[in-house]
Amino acid sequence: MNLLNLRHLIIETCAGRNRQCASCFRQTYPQTTEAHHKLRFPVTTTIGSGSIMPMDTIERILTQAVDMGFTGRVQLQYYNEPLLDDRLPEICQLVKTFPQIVGCDGYPATYFFSNLDLMTPSLAKKLDGVVGLIFGTLYMDPVAANKRSLKIYKM
Repeated sequence: MNLLNLRHLIIETCAGRNRQCASCFRQTYPQTTEAHHKLRFPVTTTIGSGSIMPMDTIERILTQAVDMGFTGRVQLQYYNEPLLDDRLPEICQLVKTFPQIVGCDGYPATYFFSNLDLMTPSLAKKLDGVVGLIFGTLYMDPVAANKRSLKIYKM
């Protein structure tokens, strides 16, 4: 099997959140009043808050994807806050051990989205050089978002 057409691999390394953002899938899904959501259930019931994916499972996913020809980008979260996973720098380093994973479509090999509440200078140093890109989601009032942007920029 060849996954050359698969360019985007999402690995949810942990299940947890530190906010209840109105725009988050975990917060808003499902809207059971809409017919197409009737048979669905909240993401939190399927993921299980606080659980983490074992490192050997993450390594197996990456190994099997590369064995099938994957060379794209790896997003290390989807529904949850990735900075709740203390192993995040280690996981990013693990992705780097696969030279076949190079990124695509303007994205680096590894990236994630975070509200950055848990980012510290120490964690930023650990992530520096092992993660390609961090998207900061600033779901807050404009004054607080501006202060957060300035703080992050100075790190």
